[in-house]
Amino acid sequence: MIVNVTVNPTTGDIGQYLEVRVSWSPTTRGPAWVDISFGDGGSERVRILPPTTSYRTFHAYRSTGTYTISATVTDDVTGERSSGSAVALIKQKLPPGYGIMSVQANSIVGVPSLLWALPPLALGIALILFFKR
Repeated sequence: MIVNVTVNPTTGDIGQYLEVRVSWSPTTRGPAWVDISFGDGGSERVRILPPTTSYRTFHAYRSTGTYTISATVTDDVTGERSSGSAVALIKQKLPPGYGIMSVQANSIVGVPSLLWALPPLALGIALILFFKR
């Protein structure tokens, strides 16, 4: 049996729910137990009846870090079991506007850059005229 585990999105923020999908092939002969470990101490166990070969759940993390999500599927009739895993990266959510700077072309804080250049330019011209005498 082959077990595939996917997480979507693979990178999320603290408190954001990530979708975890577990699928397996071929179909089990009987009911299947799906055991999921989310890597943060959280887990889930469900029983799936054939011919269903997938399970979907959601999980949110409380801390930043890299988490390995592992799943084991066990055929209730034959005892055959197989595992798969995926990785999720959880980061700190930044407050709105953090790290974003608004810049207008050719201006500083909405004032055309030419106005910022005039005082030094005027001083330079005054000095040239003064020393030219």
